Amino acid sequence: MLRKDLAAGVNEVLGAIKKSSIMEALKIERTDKTRDLGAALKAFRDYSIAAQSFSPVARTVADTFNMELLEDTQNWLALITDASPGKMRLVRSITTMQSELPRLLALLHQDSVPSSFSSLTDSEHPGEANVVSVRISLVEDAGQFSTVQRVIDGLSACQEMYSALQRINSDYSTPLAIGAIDSGSDKSFDLFGAAELMKQFRELVVSIWGLVVFHREQKIGKRLELIAAALPILEQVNTLEQSGRLGREEAQIIRNELIDGTKKFVATGVVTEDLASHATYSPRALMAPEPKLLTGPASAPSAKPPSHQSQSLGDHDNSLAHNGRPTLAGLSEEDLDRLAEMLSSRDQGTRSSVPKMPDAPTVDENES
Repeated sequence: MLRKDLAAGVNEVLGAIKKSSIMEALKIERTDKTRDLGAALKAFRDYSIAAQSFSPVARTVADTFNMELLEDTQNWLALITDASPGKMRLVRSITTMQSELPRLLALLHQDSVPSSFSSLTDSEHPGEANVVSVRISLVEDAGQFSTVQRVIDGLSACQEMYSALQRINSDYSTPLAIGAIDSGSDKSFDLFGAAELMKQFRELVVSIWGLVVFHREQKIGKRLELIAAALPILEQVNTLEQSGRLGREEAQIIRNELIDGTKKFVATGVVTEDLASHATYSPRALMAPEPKLLTGPASAPSAKPPSHQSQSLGDHDNSLAHNGRPTLAGLSEEDLDRLAEMLSSRDQGTRSSVPKMPDAPTVDENES
């Protein structure tokens, strides 16, 4: 997974822990009053609601620390009232997440690129404010790898499009540069350039995406021709040429760079983060690169998805985390208060029947 995805996943889980006050709920003892038990139930409910919308990476992080125990209503009473070693393991896991994961993420943090990039800026007021970044990604399916040619073509496409924008704006102060590179399930590059030019670059990419969607039924060869010919920015170039602001030769160079860059951009399957907000269709699907730009098995065995299994406190058998797990997400505050009173009465009369918290689940070394 990419560093940015890992950081986002960790922050999702830590945010859910903090907002739900789940640690305070786990510290409640048997002798606490009913209102404390009600607050604990609300905390479990709030965490469960947040967990249902976890991203795949956040789900992996949570499951790594056995946080799925918090999402099963069958565990809640024991987690609140029991003081078993298993519960303490869970408390230690959460404490470790809160104290250590941010420090580990700091080790993955990349140094600020704009500060070092400002030396490349020849503008009147060089500095970070004049330089912004756009992250591009080369998406890959499981078991596939990008060829070197795909990476070359993808970066070349961005360079040609940026160069055309430089010519249109007569702004050559800041060259396009690679500030950061990351890899995981995809390959990503943080491109840095002049702020205004990068803004126009992003708008150009969004316009290309609109044409990709419109011509999605066409075969790749025909689609590339149709998209390149229909670029809205070409009308701007024609207008500048007709007004005399661009010479004939210069205008043709710009058109060639825009058309060639667009064809490479689409053929190599480059996507940006902006496309997600404009995506009725999946950018990963419609921007799939030409097969010749990928290597590896065409259909690699799919990785085993996270099991998302829930461990019952009184039973070590696994059950589905969401579909098979009871939920109190829809209960109101009043419902939870009444439930707290019922559980408190049950706890006082039947403490001996409360299931003990098992040790944290262990990983079977033979399980693949």
